[in-house]
Amino acid sequence: MSVSLLVIDPQNDFCSPDGALYVPGAEEDCARLSSFVEKNISKIDSVFVTLDCHPYFHIAHPNFWVNQEGKEPAPFTVITHKDFENGVYNPAVLGLRPMVDSYLMSLESQGRYELTIWPPHCIQGTNGICVYPELWKSLNNWEKTRHGNSMSYVVKSSSPLTEHYSAVRAEVQDDSDVTTKTNYSLIEKLKRSDMIFVAGEALSHCVANTLRDLCIYIQPKKISLIQDCTSSVKLYERIGEEFLEEYKSKGMNIVKSTDLI
Repeated sequence: MSVSLLVIDPQNDFCSPDGALYVPGAEEDCARLSSFVEKNISKIDSVFVTLDCHPYFHIAHPNFWVNQEGKEPAPFTVITHKDFENGVYNPAVLGLRPMVDSYLMSLESQGRYELTIWPPHCIQGTNGICVYPELWKSLNNWEKTRHGNSMSYVVKSSSPLTEHYSAVRAEVQDDSDVTTKTNYSLIEKLKRSDMIFVAGEALSHCVANTLRDLCIYIQPKKISLIQDCTSSVKLYERIGEEFLEEYKSKGMNIVKSTDLI
């Protein structure tokens, strides 16, 4: 039996209590996942680690936008297409108005999320983008123990013009930017596994959207979500809970870090 471990965005900005977009409980998630890796090190055949990697000027960061007073919106502000249409918020670069109009309409039509403005996080070249140290140590130990195997890093979110919660595709794909397109390479590699264990941050956003997109191509019964190794963004816990219920009913396995492969 071939086993893969897919770890979603286990980065300092999400997992460290002083991270830019700390997910409450994420450091404990990393500790439990680290233990899971160590206990199952001989049974995990491949490891995939996704990484958020934003430019500072990004559609979901404050400095992309200005309000009617010319000020940036506060983090966690929700900007709807109606807000944009009514001039409540505009892009700081006015030439981007046509793109923003199309983007907000496309994003909202999917019914997943409206645009949330996040604190700038996982900025390219910063410590916030790095894997949380305790977990990195265990994943590195897997590499050193399983000779000939290397972790595969999947970098996402480099486009400033779209959210990219899912590791499979951007929320709104940009025809001019291949990095926003469906990542068929990742899908094909994961499809070779008999069992895929998934953990990481955040359940409400990047984990949920990655799994929704993966389950288009891979049967949910092949996927095991390690429930005690993932947490939701504060105030978005309900989204995470609803995702768990929906995909459990579709056959996805819900397991704990104490379970052995």
